[in-house]
Amino acid sequence: MSEKPSSQRKILIMGLDNAGKTSILLSLVGKKNLLTYFSLRPTEGLNIENVKLMDTTFSLWDFGGQDIYRKQYLDDFSDKIEGSDKLIYVIDVQDDQRFQTALDYLEKVIEKLVKNKYFDIDISVFLHKYDPDIKSRNLTFSEEKVGALVEQIKDVITSNFDFRLFKTTIYTTFDKTPIF
Repeated sequence: MSEKPSSQRKILIMGLDNAGKTSILLSLVGKKNLLTYFSLRPTEGLNIENVKLMDTTFSLWDFGGQDIYRKQYLDDFSDKIEGSDKLIYVIDVQDDQRFQTALDYLEKVIEKLVKNKYFDIDISVFLHKYDPDIKSRNLTFSEEKVGALVEQIKDVITSNFDFRLFKTTIYTTFDKTPIF
């Protein structure tokens, strides 16, 4: 792993197409206008955004999730992962028909991390689109399916890695801040 100044961090955002990776990226760079999310187009290839927070520059790499791109990334993974500090892997919890495809891709990414000896990378798995009204809007959603998915994720990510799982959404609940 190459050394870089402590004020720079590289974060990879990976997952299947339509998982919500670009929406997460927009949220991370501070673009939280909901209308922005409705005009999003699928990421073609790789999109890199840099954002400076205090004295640290974060380089956020948003990997397009279509099958053709996923294969390309795996072929030249060692080039893409070079200098990375964190991997955010995004799974759309509302797309239970593609859970296995998402797990298969995650497994291939983990295999590449092992092959390239990237054991110290911080891994977060975002169970995304866990929206406040998910149960009323998505009739196929169930906590049992998500629980089974979590167990499968634990099996895929080897004991060589520390990782965390998060339920995420771009939608926030009502917020009340006093002004006087």
